Amino acid sequence: MSGTTVNDISTQSKNHHNYLIKSLLMKKNLLLPVLVWAVIFFSWTDQLFAQKADTVTVVAPMPGDLYKFIEKDTLSNGNRVNPNRYYRLERGKVYVVNATMYYRHSVNLIADNDDPKSPKRPPILVNGKLADGSNNLIMVALMKNGTNCLFKNILFQGVSATRTQGDDNQAFALGGDSIRLSVDGCVFNAFGMQSIVIWGKANKFYIRNNIFRNMVQNHPFKGQLIANSGALDQDTIIITNNTSFNNNSYFWAPLQAIMNYEKIEHNTLYTSIVNVFYSPWMVNAEIRDNLFYGMLAYGQMQSEIDGGWYDFNKSLSSIISMTTISSFILGLHGMTEAGRKVTVSNNAYFWPQKIKNYWAQTPNMFASDLWMNTRTLDLFADKTKHPNFLAENNISADPQFNATMENKVLDSVVSWTYNMRTNSKSSFRNYNVGSTDILLPSWPLPEKLAYANTQLLTAGHDGLPIGDLNWFPAAKNQWNVLNGFPLENTMTGVQSPLQANHENLQLSNFPNPANHLTTISFNLPLGGNTVLKIYNLQGKEVATIISAKLDMGSHNYQFDTRELSPGVYVCHLNSGNLTAKSKLIVTK
Repeated sequence: MSGTTVNDISTQSKNHHNYLIKSLLMKKNLLLPVLVWAVIFFSWTDQLFAQKADTVTVVAPMPGDLYKFIEKDTLSNGNRVNPNRYYRLERGKVYVVNATMYYRHSVNLIADNDDPKSPKRPPILVNGKLADGSNNLIMVALMKNGTNCLFKNILFQGVSATRTQGDDNQAFALGGDSIRLSVDGCVFNAFGMQSIVIWGKANKFYIRNNIFRNMVQNHPFKGQLIANSGALDQDTIIITNNTSFNNNSYFWAPLQAIMNYEKIEHNTLYTSIVNVFYSPWMVNAEIRDNLFYGMLAYGQMQSEIDGGWYDFNKSLSSIISMTTISSFILGLHGMTEAGRKVTVSNNAYFWPQKIKNYWAQTPNMFASDLWMNTRTLDLFADKTKHPNFLAENNISADPQFNATMENKVLDSVVSWTYNMRTNSKSSFRNYNVGSTDILLPSWPLPEKLAYANTQLLTAGHDGLPIGDLNWFPAAKNQWNVLNGFPLENTMTGVQSPLQANHENLQLSNFPNPANHLTTISFNLPLGGNTVLKIYNLQGKEVATIISAKLDMGSHNYQFDTRELSPGVYVCHLNSGNLTAKSKLIVTK
């Protein structure tokens, strides 16, 4: 069953979704002159009165107070008091959301980093009751086109404030277009439908250092992490150093939509009931250094294969599954089939014996232990039609996780799948070791996904461990240095200038490594004098890409690396008081 066939969400969820869409459509009723004037005026005032970022601590003792606290920072003309403000939540506190928080402006909601010497649970956002007595279903709705939103170090709790579970609920719903959403260091626990659902188009997503856990419902295709339910084309998604633990459904499901760029790197995915991806139309993607353990435990029946439950074209599902795209669709985007670029490298995958035994003991069951199905293998093998498809250094290997945790989770997964197939119902199978309260999980979280397999500890394309590097702190700091992020040795969630600049400018280059042309991309939150240079590791400037006054927004520059010797270089971007760095690897 594809992501578009799951339509048994509650009436309340549907009403929320309809509201999101209608809010966008109603904008068309505005008179054109008023719209043009508003665009000019607010663009001018935003730049004229731009303020430095500050941080305020949220005071929200009652349900709904969090939203009220943030919204009170709005002037009578609709402008924000300080559009660059960070709203800090306090670790150890619970904030009840008793109605969807509709943000029609940029928002930064953060908490301090944890102190490893004295761990304290992140602030919890939890759904409370609506006026009619039912549970709120959507926590955050991002509605305004072109906004910039950051959420950092927050625990989004799918269990309700009254400690009930089973709602078709969501943490985020995006109803606007061209939104830039950064989610960093957060925990998403026990959401019934999706953690993040997308209804708008041309959005950019930066999903880093998060844990998605216990996304389990009484349906194999519920419990999705990130789903493009509107099936509209998107701009960018970068998913790095995340953990998916004990979830039912898709890790990332853009459906049959075009993504300008997808990067899925250094993630650990620990068990799923159905396929982990529904991304058949990758056109510019990197999938590398990920660890897949116990995927698609549900297995596959012939009737389900014929019905397209997990894959398309009546094919067996696999972890990596792709297909060709019609020339008409590609032509709309100025693309060709031969121009698609997909790299799948340095990943590890493994199916534990308990899941294999379940498949073998179930009559008429097809095993789901496929890395790539036949159709996908053929795409990568055909270098005439797909010269830029590369699959290399992907290995099958047992990570050797903690045996106690492994047995507990696998027993619950097998039991869940058996009961669902035989009785069409099952339990929530939460992994809450160390706590009897489903609302307040033990902290630090009980799952530990560092592994013992020494082969995997250096198997990444960068020589680092495969999977989420947050389970290997020393390696994570190495990755941070290589990728222009700060070392993680501070206890405050208020971003240092380097952190804030890197997030805001979003400097990147692709392809990387590069042996000819690479495209260097960045985003300017404000216009101004901008300098982009390339340095070698000795600090010597080797190239100036741009030195000019640029407008706010996204910028892309092609750079010919043939002028440089093979090696590692640093792209250095400066705009106003913002700076960012990224690594560039040059090969021959």
